[in-house]
Amino acid sequence: ANNNLRLASSALPAINHLDLDFARQSFKKVLSFGHTLVTLHSRRNQRQRHRPALFFPSIPLSEASSIVKKKCFAAEKKKEMTSPTNDIVDDGVVAPPSDGGASSSPESPTKDAISRATSYASSVSASTLTEMSDGEVEKLNADVHSEQLSDLEVNLMVEKPLFDEEVEREGCRKILEALSEEEKECLADRNHVLRHFRAEKGDIESATKKLKQTLAWRKEFEVEKIKHCFDEGGDEELRSILSRENETGKVYARGYDKEGRAILYLTPGMENTKDEIDQMRHLVYQMERAIACTAKKSGKEKINIIINFKGFKIRNAPPMSTTRYTVDILQLHYCERLHRSYVCNPPMVFRTFWAMVSPFLDSVTKEKIIFVHGEPGKKILEERFDLSKMEACAGGPAEGVLEFDTKQYMSSSFDTTFDEELN
Repeated sequence: ANNNLRLASSALPAINHLDLDFARQSFKKVLSFGHTLVTLHSRRNQRQRHRPALFFPSIPLSEASSIVKKKCFAAEKKKEMTSPTNDIVDDGVVAPPSDGGASSSPESPTKDAISRATSYASSVSASTLTEMSDGEVEKLNADVHSEQLSDLEVNLMVEKPLFDEEVEREGCRKILEALSEEEKECLADRNHVLRHFRAEKGDIESATKKLKQTLAWRKEFEVEKIKHCFDEGGDEELRSILSRENETGKVYARGYDKEGRAILYLTPGMENTKDEIDQMRHLVYQMERAIACTAKKSGKEKINIIINFKGFKIRNAPPMSTTRYTVDILQLHYCERLHRSYVCNPPMVFRTFWAMVSPFLDSVTKEKIIFVHGEPGKKILEERFDLSKMEACAGGPAEGVLEFDTKQYMSSSFDTTFDEELN
């Protein structure tokens, strides 16, 4: 079902870009099943209510067929009269329009991205998960960072102003004027408006629209309740859910970089649950906690993420829907919060996963992802972190670093990282 949903989601954007052959092929595969595209039971319905509105809807087979026919007919007429205004680049990321506008939301995968991922996946044995060599990691980094960021985007990554102070102040004022009093009460902090203004490169209309979507999501997803569930009088059900999700230490905050930004460790190989919504609640709690730790430590706003692929097995890889959900939350609702993401010890099969995920990432996010392996990777980390306090997966000592204790971590202050109170 997930595969069918992905194919269907790919087809309509392809039609919009006049790739009619790919659209027809994609829907032919979906329609051949001869029954409803996606049947959602009650639990799945709950997921869809919480999911950002970027997913292909559940529709009957006959209606899907009708939509495709109408879209293809309209696209053929359009093709006779004009040409696409956007160019598809970098395997699925839409290039900005010629008038200088910017899009921070990537489109669905294109034909090349899906075919390459499918081709590579068919050639890889799931039982052989050897790590990438230093050369492979270097090539992957080169591929990801092939497009250089402009000076403006680089300024964003070091948390410096994108525009002159007066321009940013005026932009934030206009966005605030467009918010209702209820929406203003849902702002995460005083810089929430500024982060969306910068993320949209000063486009006030786009920043306002996406900020409103984020504020609605924060309210619906009950982010404040998640943040405070371990406080006295906090929600006991949420407390139980987050404690269970954190049992293996698959996600937690520990330590800081040399400039005082908290580090969030993610270990996909330690996934211990199946409920997508609970997994996202846990992710949101850990994101909010790492942000709070950074604010207390240095007053900065961004965090580092270290993804450790130790123990990762292809059979344990999350469904594409979960991966997409995670990316959407981080990009749409935590914009301008990521400083760097370090992918440590990626296995060879990671290329398949990356080929499927990368089309959903915008160019700024891609530039912040660094693949590290072996001595070259250790040197990169050494420039930014005190390795004596890092975990072994990120160049730290094999011994002498306190082993993660979930009870100690979850019961400690919200604005402290693991073992910080002991030092």
